[in-house]
Amino acid sequence: MAFWTKVGGTYDATWRAASRLKAGRPVDDLQAELLAAAYFYKRISGCGGPGRGVDRGTYWRFESRVGIGAALGPEIRVDKTSGTTSSKGLPTVKDPRSYLVPTSRKGKR
Repeated sequence: MAFWTKVGGTYDATWRAASRLKAGRPVDDLQAELLAAAYFYKRISGCGGPGRGVDRGTYWRFESRVGIGAALGPEIRVDKTSGTTSSKGLPTVKDPRSYLVPTSRKGKR
């Protein structure tokens, strides 16, 4: 909870915080959580979010939940050595600064 209080708790605050991380640098569990949240809100949905990260060796795995009913959403992966964030069938984000560029989520708006 303190982590999200520091980030700000809004989509814009999440994207701004993620954009401050340096592209291509290793990420810890909290940074990976921030990147997964920024990715989710930018590329997947504005309702729901990623769960806790699970250490899978070379990457962090986040299960996501979408919508009011918390339906199972796509898996989000954050590479530990670079912070590269991806989900099957969606664009890969290598540079967190891209979260500051206005885009619409696939199938949204």
